[in-house]
Amino acid sequence: LSNGFPVIIESGMLLDQSYRVNDDRWAGHYLLLTGYDDDAGLFTTQDSWYGPNRMLGYEELDTNWKEFNRAYLLLYTPDQTEMIQNLVGENWDEENNRINALNMAYDETESNPEDAFAWFNIGTNLLYFERYAEAAQAYDTAIRLGLPQRMLRYQFGPFIAYFKTSRNE
Repeated sequence: LSNGFPVIIESGMLLDQSYRVNDDRWAGHYLLLTGYDDDAGLFTTQDSWYGPNRMLGYEELDTNWKEFNRAYLLLYTPDQTEMIQNLVGENWDEENNRINALNMAYDETESNPEDAFAWFNIGTNLLYFERYAEAAQAYDTAIRLGLPQRMLRYQFGPFIAYFKTSRNE
């Protein structure tokens, strides 16, 4: 962002109203980040749900972003590829990016073993490395701890891990 490149992130959000009985109102959502203010601790987001130039605190954004393994898309033109590679460093390499995400999720479960999203993220990153049995165990933990009602509308990792470990039930 500080170099003028907008970033799209996938995050969780709470809907303004319920759409069924006992609705937990959680949903997945994309945000376009276009700016930030370090002094105020705010990101400027372009939000298809809440509108343009919505300010969102750093901590709230990270909490919601973690719900989707901190997935992001960088927006740039092909002639800017080298600059982007330099900006993101080792995370340019998808495998390194996944290793870093996996380590972050492990750290989060160590500091809070009841963090269902961190466990889910462990599963998602282990799935990338085709470590299906370990991924299934991490997903089991996340599900046992409790996930939002709509979680598996957006993320299909558990289905793949369970299929690959013959847990079709």
